[in-house]
Amino acid sequence: METSANCSLRDRRRRETADRITHCARVLTDERGIDGFTMDDLADAAEVSRRTLFNYYPGKDAAVLGEHDEIPEELVSEFCEGGPTGDLIEDLRVLVHARLESRDIQRSELALMRRIMHDNPRLALLFKHEFEAKGEVFCTLIEGREGAAYDDIRARVVFRTIAGLFEMCLDYHLDHPEHELAELFDRAIHALRSAFV
Repeated sequence: METSANCSLRDRRRRETADRITHCARVLTDERGIDGFTMDDLADAAEVSRRTLFNYYPGKDAAVLGEHDEIPEELVSEFCEGGPTGDLIEDLRVLVHARLESRDIQRSELALMRRIMHDNPRLALLFKHEFEAKGEVFCTLIEGREGAAYDDIRARVVFRTIAGLFEMCLDYHLDHPEHELAELFDRAIHALRSAFV
């Protein structure tokens, strides 16, 4: 029990350090552009040693993009087995909610990322490549779950539609902070369903 608690505390501290480095990298990028600061500048801003910084991220691009939360394995397994509800769109909604609930996503950080992606095309392209790689994994999961009814095109249509809805909700959330992101996503899913009834 004590070992588990120590691991949990260590993991939390590691996450906090990674998040601090990423936030500082984003602030520096916002202020100076991605080529306007060095890894030493980033280490100073994040109050970590250069060695510690490189233990977390190999370079500035990776630091700005940050670590990506993985959806818990048990939820992915449940999804692949047809759960939790048996309805593909609803189950994808559950996975999105799990991703949103895994961290406290600050609106100010989302707005910062939107500015950075707009002003730094190289980072936007890297982000797009990462997104597409994760999308391929999800499409494979959908195909495996749904079987012959879902070929690779149909799986991609579903994934891209869900991703597009999320992006739309993200933009709306940034412009209308009174609405929570999860609530907007639920409304968007409902709107999608009702549009095709």
